[in-house]
Amino acid sequence: TIVSEYMNALLVEMKRREEAGNPNRQAELAAYFTHFKLQPIHQSLSLRQAMSTMFKLKNFNTAATICHRLLELNPPLKIAQQARQVLAACEKQSSDAVELNYDPRNPFVICSETQTPIYRGSDYVSCPMCKSKFLPKFNGQKCRVCKIAKIGAKVS
Repeated sequence: TIVSEYMNALLVEMKRREEAGNPNRQAELAAYFTHFKLQPIHQSLSLRQAMSTMFKLKNFNTAATICHRLLELNPPLKIAQQARQVLAACEKQSSDAVELNYDPRNPFVICSETQTPIYRGSDYVSCPMCKSKFLPKFNGQKCRVCKIAKIGAKVS
């Protein structure tokens, strides 16, 4: 649901702010934030933030991928120009300085407990109430997103 997407996105953003002394983890979280199904204006904001974060970290390949995603949203002219400038700079560098736990080409969902990706093909459990995803080790615990249901519980 849209509410669950926003709740999970905000959990990722709160975690990103907690990681002030860890720029690599902040970059990962900024990238994860871009994968939630948000309204286009919010999606654009998340992509702009991730683009800037990756560029500052000198992760030019990842920043270029994010620039392309931002441009696909047909942003306002000023934002599009900025994204094209960053993209041009990234294409000259064509490398990532820091290895991150982030693969934009491999679909994933975010574990709502650890704020880490669960890539396609990996096991996960869901909250029956809000549909948030979790690593299997959190099965049976109370959902931290809706705070109502037990993760992995069967409902009818």
